[in-house]
Amino acid sequence: MNEAVLCGMSGDLTPAGQLESEGAVRYDSLMNRVEEIARAIKELNPDEFAQVARWVQEVQQERWDQQLDRDASAGRLDFLREEAQTEEKGQLLRDWP
Repeated sequence: MNEAVLCGMSGDLTPAGQLESEGAVRYDSLMNRVEEIARAIKELNPDEFAQVARWVQEVQQERWDQQLDRDASAGRLDFLREEAQTEEKGQLLRDWP
């Protein structure tokens, strides 16, 4: 079996033994965790499944909000403000329906 290593920050798969950074997680170990979680989810009753699905959605939304905040703080969304200001000056903005 050809083991691969998932390196923490880069996300690149490399042959085992060629670690790109400290703290690298073995790809096979990661997949075993994911497979274990998937099996556990399949065994949930409908109410438990709904509860987990709601929780995953909440976590996903929190992560999205955090990423949006980081992007805004870093100026990666400034172009949106600038575009809106340009369109406002050109009277190109319309009321939201």
